[in-house]
Amino acid sequence: MKRSELQKILSKIRENDTFVVTDIDRLGRNFTEVTELYTKLKDMKVNIAVINQELLNHNVNDKKDEIVNVVVIPLLIYLAERERSILIERINDGIKNMPLEKSGKRYSRKTGNVIGRPVKVLNLSKEEQDMLKRVRKKEISVKTFCRFMQISRSSYYKYYRNSYLD
Repeated sequence: MKRSELQKILSKIRENDTFVVTDIDRLGRNFTEVTELYTKLKDMKVNIAVINQELLNHNVNDKKDEIVNVVVIPLLIYLAERERSILIERINDGIKNMPLEKSGKRYSRKTGNVIGRPVKVLNLSKEEQDMLKRVRKKEISVKTFCRFMQISRSSYYKYYRNSYLD
């Protein structure tokens, strides 16, 4: 778990402090991480306040039923993880089903907005544009063009795919 801000908080937290989180699934990226952190906080005798799921609140001085700790908490953590994975799956399906425009970018049917990073605008000089045209006509090699422009081959392919020449 390489979450630097979380690690900072955990290094400063002391017994009887209160750790506040909006949803239980914010404690980690999967069931195991959430369960480990929740248990670690309880072992450190830290109060846990889960704003959207009060049943998961843990107070050091309050001895809840063992059933809540053993059955309900892991079940709710699992359901939160499952809900998150379903949401991610739906988002990815929605993106995959979006139509493509001429440049290969996906766009929303509803708003017409293109998603993703904007296409990089190339401000090529006349000489550079001529060189790029010659590469496209296979008059000169990509390697030669890359040396001329002082760029890597991967940068060339990014520029080539996304650039439009008159």
